[in-house]
Amino acid sequence: MADYVLIVDDDDKFIQMVSLRLKSLGYEVAYAQDPIQANALIHQRRPNLLILDFMMPAGTGASLLNKIRYSGARMPVIVVSGTKLEEIQKSILFGLDVLFHPKPIDIRLLEEQVANLLRRPGDAG
Repeated sequence: MADYVLIVDDDDKFIQMVSLRLKSLGYEVAYAQDPIQANALIHQRRPNLLILDFMMPAGTGASLLNKIRYSGARMPVIVVSGTKLEEIQKSILFGLDVLFHPKPIDIRLLEEQVANLLRRPGDAG
């Protein structure tokens, strides 16, 4: 069964590029364009990995991370943002497995981060 990745970003081009790339690598991908929609999708089906923009017009990645943390859900998260890392660190409540990837993204590095976070003990490679 393919790993399920949820992309949360308000940028259609980013969603399309990352979604197509991850699907071509065998991942199942869904997307949301704001934290409210993402929260609903997470409650329907918990993703194996979340790729999350930090600043969106309809809310922040920090608000979604807080909801995830307080719900007891555990999943790795890659925060992809043009916001400075220091600002993100001040806003995130730690307790989740969170990586930071600055925008503009390096798609190969993002692929590597996804693969590493989804690698399970006992997996080859």
